[in-house]
Amino acid sequence: MTKAVDLLRGIGRSRWLDVGAAVIAAFSVVCIARLLPTRARKNDFAHYYVARQLLFDSPNPYTTSMAPMYAQFGFDSENTLPRCTDPPAMLWLFAPLESLTPLVAYGIWVGVEITSLVAILWLTRWLLRGRLSTRGWLFLCAGALASEAVYRDFYFSQIQLLLAALLLGAYAVQQRARYLTACLMVTAAGLLKLYPFILLPWFVWRSEGGEKGRLGRAVTVILVIAVCVWLTGWNLWVDFYRDALPVIADFGKRSLGSFGISSFAAKFGPGMQTVGSFIGLAFVGPGYWSCLRARGDRESEFCLLSVAMLLGGLVVWPHYLVFMIFPMAVAAVHIAAEPSLPRIVLYAVAALWLNEADTKTTTFLHQHPGLEALLNYQLLYAMLMLWSLFFLVMKRSWRAGAV
Repeated sequence: MTKAVDLLRGIGRSRWLDVGAAVIAAFSVVCIARLLPTRARKNDFAHYYVARQLLFDSPNPYTTSMAPMYAQFGFDSENTLPRCTDPPAMLWLFAPLESLTPLVAYGIWVGVEITSLVAILWLTRWLLRGRLSTRGWLFLCAGALASEAVYRDFYFSQIQLLLAALLLGAYAVQQRARYLTACLMVTAAGLLKLYPFILLPWFVWRSEGGEKGRLGRAVTVILVIAVCVWLTGWNLWVDFYRDALPVIADFGKRSLGSFGISSFAAKFGPGMQTVGSFIGLAFVGPGYWSCLRARGDRESEFCLLSVAMLLGGLVVWPHYLVFMIFPMAVAAVHIAAEPSLPRIVLYAVAALWLNEADTKTTTFLHQHPGLEALLNYQLLYAMLMLWSLFFLVMKRSWRAGAV
């Protein structure tokens, strides 16, 4: 096994890998650049833009058909959601773009996506300084640019890159002892898409200043959430809960493209989606319990809970995996510090599976949804592998007495 590891190390030192990474990165940038102009009037940007308009034209944007407004603004309604499914705060995020033409607004939104991706990659390098070499970071950049998650985020004009940048930025700010700022950044991400709230207790709990300081930050966060809900419309939040969340849950239940545990469980029979939701959230519980016992490794705690956040989601589309850029970099650092053939192989498999998002089905498989799910959820298996890796890393600190 040592010889195999030495062989892999030798391959890893080859400068041909640098050439390959550069080619992959350049090719990926070209592909994304060619893609962007074709997406200006499609999918989620169209959904965001039109949903923002409905705030003023409809008493309940979550029950009003968006089709007429797609045509009004020149959007392609094919494969675009017929009704709004985003939280009210998300609709208000697009307020500055309301007076702009769809094409100009799209250009600004693409700029936000690109800036968010650059921020994620730069923050990853800064947070792992001294452990992740410049060469390793360049490989990470190439891998991220070539990833299915990043490509799909640009393809669908999604918000996940912005949310991932907010959460990673919050973690970086926390490392600089700006605890309230970190908590407020996570709060902002949670108001936009809800599921980042899973990380908020950890940020409040891991802030310093004693119990009084933590309590003060918790109260501040609660007040900020209350004020934001009031400003964005309490009635809209009620409508979102009543009319949009069931639609989101139904997407997860029916689609093979949602990779959370609840979506996976739903393929095995009626009522299993609810069971899957509890199982998914159960990964959050052991995650927090592990954090309680292993107090010294904030980095692994953040990564573990970031993976648990996705495992417990109602829907987890492939572009949500942009949240895994930093955890994958941290996992690579851990494996490089203590390499072994099984760990290297498992990491390689996880990296491949994180890009395995295409549905593979036949008439036979479609008639057996459980078997169909088992053969299509490699992305979920990769997340479970990452969660297990970080859980085991933290478990070692318990035994070392890091309490």
